[in-house]
Amino acid sequence: MARGHRLARRTLVALARGEDGAAALRELAPVRLSKHLLLLTAVVDQAAERGHPEARRAASALSALHTVRRAAPTAAETVLRNPAVGSWALTTLHEMIHGRPDARPGHLAAITAGAAALGHVPAELELTAGPEGLTIPGLGRAGLPPGPVTFRANGPGGEPARLSAGRHHVALPPDPYQDAPHWQGLRRLPLHAPEHRMNLLADDLDPHRFPGALERLPRLPLAELGAWHERLQAGWLLLSRHHGWAA
Repeated sequence: MARGHRLARRTLVALARGEDGAAALRELAPVRLSKHLLLLTAVVDQAAERGHPEARRAASALSALHTVRRAAPTAAETVLRNPAVGSWALTTLHEMIHGRPDARPGHLAAITAGAAALGHVPAELELTAGPEGLTIPGLGRAGLPPGPVTFRANGPGGEPARLSAGRHHVALPPDPYQDAPHWQGLRRLPLHAPEHRMNLLADDLDPHRFPGALERLPRLPLAELGAWHERLQAGWLLLSRHHGWAA
């Protein structure tokens, strides 16, 4: 039986008063993780029930994801909590339930690949690149031609995780949030204040970053990203100085 989640009464009261948001987030983070794991399990179950051609790949990817999570729980959960993971799973589940031919449950392997790469866990997975390349949720995007892709991660001390599509190869950098040849990493936005620090990720790559988006916008130019960073930094300083309990 699945374990439920309960939000403490004091947390609900604090939220109602506009207080102690950090404590509430600490309690809510495991809820999001459970929700995403349930959605991924539902994707695998639905693919099997409907005889989807990618059902076996999805099931294998979910099994490998559990293996990665046992070996590197922090890295796996960092990827799993990414909003794009839940958005993709919900969209894919909806597409399969309604018989949409473009449902791709096998993309679950890309989620597992991201967790394995971030956690330095050995893994080998079969993925599929689309017209815009191959997005690894929570990490970045590889510039590869459409079609089958093989992902290999060798674990700690080995060569960097690698994506291969025929003659095309992309090695993920040691820090996957940095750009490298044929690799665009999600960009960090560090926010600093005297007593409070936070790191945000600007996800302008994953096609599932906004549920139900009608168009896919291109990556933000560096100048525009820098302008957003400046505004966020100014807001963070203001929040930290005058409402430190919320920061």
